[in-house]
Amino acid sequence: ILKTWFFIEVVGLALMVGAHLLAGRYATLAVFIFMVFINVLILFFSKPHVYHLFETTPIEGKDAWNLMCMTKKFASLGRIPTPEVYLLSLDSSLSYSFSNSSLGSAIFLSETLVEDLSASEVEALIAYEVARISLGQSFLAVIASSIGYVLNLFAEYFDKYILLQFLKKPH
Repeated sequence: ILKTWFFIEVVGLALMVGAHLLAGRYATLAVFIFMVFINVLILFFSKPHVYHLFETTPIEGKDAWNLMCMTKKFASLGRIPTPEVYLLSLDSSLSYSFSNSSLGSAIFLSETLVEDLSASEVEALIAYEVARISLGQSFLAVIASSIGYVLNLFAEYFDKYILLQFLKKPH
């Protein structure tokens, strides 16, 4: 999703510059509104890329730790739809939540983390992740991560193709 979003941003900027040069600021405004619409579609209606970063297993039917019951309890307290819960097959301890709208949220926990924590610590962790989703912090983290990813791409491009070109010796 980030590569698609980056491509759409670059194309949008090119279209806005072209519209401004060819037809003035009203055309630029029209292209800007169109690009905002496209970004909203990508952000809210596409399958999150985060779900495919790690090997995940949905917890439904395999809930030895009672995670779904805890998640439902805290989601009802936070007045949000119950997030999906996924287990990650990792050797390290990791937890994060993902939300791209109030209709699509998920909590990811590594099996190692759940096995290493006590029942009360797991409950506190689920409460924390549900609170992050409820307060919109997971959504803001997705946006911040996307912006950081794009800035990193620009920095890599600058380092590899612009800055290093001045350091090369002519043949």
